[in-house]
Amino acid sequence: MTKFKLAFFKFGNHLIDYLFYFFIFISLYFALMSPNLTLGDTLTPQTLGEGTTWVTIVFLLLMVGIASAFFVFKKFRLSMLWLFKDKGSIVAPIILSLVILIQVILVLHTHPSIGFDPGAIHEGLLPDHSNELKAYFSMYTNNLALLLLQHQIAVFANSTSWLLFDIVNVIFLDVAVLLNILTIALIDRQKVIATIYMHAIWILVFPMILVPYSDVVVMPLVSGLILTYVIAQKSNFKLVWRLFATLGNGFFLTAIYFIKPSAIVPIIAIVAVEFLYLFRNSVGIDVQWQKLKSIMIALLLCVGVVTSYAYVNHQIESQQVIEIAPHRTVPAIHFINMGVSGNGGYNAKDALAMGRQPSQKAMVDYSKKHLIARLKKRGFFWLY
Repeated sequence: MTKFKLAFFKFGNHLIDYLFYFFIFISLYFALMSPNLTLGDTLTPQTLGEGTTWVTIVFLLLMVGIASAFFVFKKFRLSMLWLFKDKGSIVAPIILSLVILIQVILVLHTHPSIGFDPGAIHEGLLPDHSNELKAYFSMYTNNLALLLLQHQIAVFANSTSWLLFDIVNVIFLDVAVLLNILTIALIDRQKVIATIYMHAIWILVFPMILVPYSDVVVMPLVSGLILTYVIAQKSNFKLVWRLFATLGNGFFLTAIYFIKPSAIVPIIAIVAVEFLYLFRNSVGIDVQWQKLKSIMIALLLCVGVVTSYAYVNHQIESQQVIEIAPHRTVPAIHFINMGVSGNGGYNAKDALAMGRQPSQKAMVDYSKKHLIARLKKRGFFWLY
């Protein structure tokens, strides 16, 4: 039985690794296939090459030039390795600081008003609310938590300008980066420099700093979730710190649920990994003590989730920032249905159809009907 448990643990561990590599690969592939990286107009400008700019051209030429020089010229390669690897402990933080400075300069000079959901939330910060805005928040109550957060920031700063929330956006993003770096430092200090470089490149070309919406706000929450999980699982930390980290993990989990429910995906990975480790940790000495600590951690996680959920949910239900009709809330199945239409993004037809339905039951029935039809149309494995 012991051999079976260890074999199952190794198999599951390898399976998770391969799944991670697969999803990272397809994410990278489709990122490289982005229309933003396509040069020149084509026969289908709606999807390819329509928005080619000199920035795109210069960026791609620079990347190709540096990569070519690295492999072709030995002296250049050695110089780059000396600068970015041997002196990485100095160079990496400097580069990250310069990138953050570039972010601030960009935001100070470019802070446009945004439409769609970010625009609706920003409009909700203003004193007069139209019936259309009330209807929007009645249907999309998932954005109420972000509205309340931005409302508190606006009250504290005594401003509702787009510049303010773009600056706050940069802060959220950079806090997420710092938490990620700290997490890697706890796992493997040898990987910190590479982590800093990766994050510096990422945030340098990250356009969402100009869009103060849940996509960025949730990032430090996800980073905090992973960091507290790592602390809770590190045996070299005192038990009291691990328990506090578990409590914080529950708070982060609740905050993610209310700000951006789809970002709760990391907890699925955590549960899968913990399930596997049940097989490994059931083999060897001190099994009873390990089980007791696991129970304590699980109980504290539940306490963190339940208490924080009750508090945030109460704040949302009793909010006075905007008047809404709760019975008009769009059901979760609507987003699933919309996700399997077209290219998986926003579908105006489905969104408008939700507004025409007389009740939540009608919304559910409409979404379920179209979801089943779309899945049948996709055929085997529901693929394109």
